[in-house]
Amino acid sequence: MKATLWLLFVLAAFPAAADVFLASPGRSATIECGGDTSYSNLAWFHKNELILKVRRNGVPSKGKALIVRRTSLQNTKLVIMKVTESDAGMFTCEVDGKSHQHALLVATVSTSPPGELRLGSKATLRCEVKGLMEGSTVQWKNPFGSPHTGAELNPVTRSHHGSWNCTFSHNGVTYNERLVVKVTGPAPKTPSPNLSESSDDTPNAPPTTGVANAPPNAGLLLGLSWWMWVVILVGGGVVLLLLLVAVICLYKRIKRKKRKLLKMRNGHQPLTPRQYCQCNRRPTAAVKLEQRHRRKRQSVPPPPSLQLLLAE
Repeated sequence: MKATLWLLFVLAAFPAAADVFLASPGRSATIECGGDTSYSNLAWFHKNELILKVRRNGVPSKGKALIVRRTSLQNTKLVIMKVTESDAGMFTCEVDGKSHQHALLVATVSTSPPGELRLGSKATLRCEVKGLMEGSTVQWKNPFGSPHTGAELNPVTRSHHGSWNCTFSHNGVTYNERLVVKVTGPAPKTPSPNLSESSDDTPNAPPTTGVANAPPNAGLLLGLSWWMWVVILVGGGVVLLLLLVAVICLYKRIKRKKRKLLKMRNGHQPLTPRQYCQCNRRPTAAVKLEQRHRRKRQSVPPPPSLQLLLAE
């Protein structure tokens, strides 16, 4: 009887191990509450700080922690967006008076320098896990599954190319985070010619002139020799001069026409000269009749009274 009571006391003093969730920085993580989906009261805590509290028929209330802005609720599950290293730690879910403990581990794996590693260079494998218990160990395993001593790769070889695993233990359970390492060959080195050595090896070689050592395209500008450029420049100058003369002549001609038009408008010169046509035409019948009447008047003598007056 006493043994049974002592066992119950130990179980009450040491609660069941918390569920562990693993996440990477920048990704999302979903933490399950562990209780039933139906509830009357639900509350989530992070390191004893309230994240949110929900009642079935009430308005949810949120806490003031920084993680609150990146969390949402899916039924009883807590969804964390864009996980950071500061999110690692213990989470507590309370459903209708029942408490459930959860641990979030945030693992970061990378290489230094980042990106592809050059063959024969020196690199360092980086594995940092936030939220681990004290005394936990972290170790690398190479692409062949063998443990790798330390985190240095010096020098980088072809065997380092592949998928590496960062293994760590938490509360007696081993976890791992994968890292893909790419190894590329170094750039080919082209040896620069040593002029001094070549000249020493051939002491009796005749001296070379600048023309002999000149490349085949020496003296060419845009693939054309100098005399072709002279021809192009001279021809272009002649064409430009002819165009200039043509423009000047056209300008003077237009100016002369404008001046002539202004004189004609001001009356100095009539638009069309006046020309009169004189032609010998026969008199018409009316003219002939008038001439007859005029002759008759001249042939009729004046009356007597007028004759006496003329005689006196």
